[in-house]
Amino acid sequence: MRAFLSLDLENIEIKKEIEKIQYELSKIKTKIKLVETSNLHFTLKFFPHIEFEDINKIIRIVDNLHLEEIEIKYNKIGVFPNYNKISVIWIGIDQESTNQISNIYNLINNKLKDSDIQKDQRFVPHLTIARVKNCEDKKYIQKVIEKYKNIIFGQEKINKIKLKKSILTPNGPIYSNLHVLNMNVRKNEGI
Repeated sequence: MRAFLSLDLENIEIKKEIEKIQYELSKIKTKIKLVETSNLHFTLKFFPHIEFEDINKIIRIVDNLHLEEIEIKYNKIGVFPNYNKISVIWIGIDQESTNQISNIYNLINNKLKDSDIQKDQRFVPHLTIARVKNCEDKKYIQKVIEKYKNIIFGQEKINKIKLKKSILTPNGPIYSNLHVLNMNVRKNEGI
């Protein structure tokens, strides 16, 4: 099974701002896949193939974390890996938000390592808004990025970590919640 741990973007106003950018990107003369705003999230940990018994381990680990609600400020846009070879367009966050999400990531990653579940080497908190398959028109993408580089999207409080199942389809991934940890709350939703 494919699965991941996430912090989801819930703020409707921020989603509307992202949709404006996605609309401009949709005009590009290259193959681009826009991420549906209902699927926008920070991936804390991705599991490309995980067994059922490991899902239960992950749920136990997440349930035993003592986490506080965090506030995220969305304030930049960028690309991976660089402007010469664009494969991902993302929305970024301020340094304080980066530190908060990185602390959660490090806590989870260390607990997973202790349980013999794979450990990631590098983590950069971001919201992927589009994937570029073949960047024939990188100048247009650069122009859109430049136009929005100083935009302040807004901020929101995040108080849930979700373990999601991911099923790949020709029309894009389908996500479903396997488990939800309510931060600051000891009672959790199991799905």
